[in-house]
Amino acid sequence: PYHDQACPSADHRGGVMTHYMTFYEHPRGDHQSKLIKPRGEGYTSDVPELKGIKVWRVHTRPITSFDEMARELEDVAKNRPSVYPVRGRLSEAGQRQLSRGLLNRAYEPSAKNPAPHLRDSPAHYVMLDIDDLPCPLEIDLSTEEGEQAALKWLLGLLPSYFQGASTWYQWSGSFKYSDPHCLKVHLWFWVERPISSESLREWMKLLYKRGELRSVLKKGKLTPLTDMAAFRATQPLYTVNPRFDRSIPEAERHKVINRCGVIRGEHDSVRLPLEAYAEAQQIKSASRRKSSRPKIHPSNPTPWLGDEEGFSSEAEENLSE
Repeated sequence: PYHDQACPSADHRGGVMTHYMTFYEHPRGDHQSKLIKPRGEGYTSDVPELKGIKVWRVHTRPITSFDEMARELEDVAKNRPSVYPVRGRLSEAGQRQLSRGLLNRAYEPSAKNPAPHLRDSPAHYVMLDIDDLPCPLEIDLSTEEGEQAALKWLLGLLPSYFQGASTWYQWSGSFKYSDPHCLKVHLWFWVERPISSESLREWMKLLYKRGELRSVLKKGKLTPLTDMAAFRATQPLYTVNPRFDRSIPEAERHKVINRCGVIRGEHDSVRLPLEAYAEAQQIKSASRRKSSRPKIHPSNPTPWLGDEEGFSSEAEENLSE
């Protein structure tokens, strides 16, 4: 059974508790992962069906560090088959409804749902969803060493802010099954200062425009290296390990040697630049300007500017921009 724990009250950002993760659980207990099935001489995969499901069980878990995040995700991947995390946070209506049972996944008010149960507020955890990235030919993905070499190579392609940071990785359910030569992986990071999904998404788009986020060729079109849908407040961030059709032999179910784990970096948290915390609309405007630099108007600038001893480290780093 998945038990809720009280959220800690030690850290608030503008009245919003940021040190917890939000998990949705299927109301019937259905498996929330891909189903790998045979197709011709290869394999295909089905994603969980979400249509028609209006309400979900919701759990909040206190998470205060990278290591706690990694342990929680590992537990979900292996032991909680009907659960997936989202970046959204419970709204006031969601907090009230939590004790009564099931909640919806909406976060924008509408005529049918004037009081949604989620809201987009800052969170410490960020998942980069990388799909269909061709692996270098010299890397042998059939070995444990090859899997780790592919991850190391892939981490070197990320924007500089994420390089050198610890990450919890999980190979996608269809990795080595849909295309044995393409990398499909989720990379989870803990950011030092929590960030909203909307600002994160627009900032990542801005990095792509500036060439700081690489491209990958998909179906003849260049697209960002990481899927922007993962930066939506209500997006299911599927974490449960895949299932296999009964017709697939046991030996074929272990193509992926280490499905998930931790890659320890020089530091456990990611420090994003000040521009990432601008309002989403300001980042959009910057994307249309030649300078591609958003105007920063933080609601509480004191921690960023520093004190009588001088500028903070964040301000020092951003002065050059």
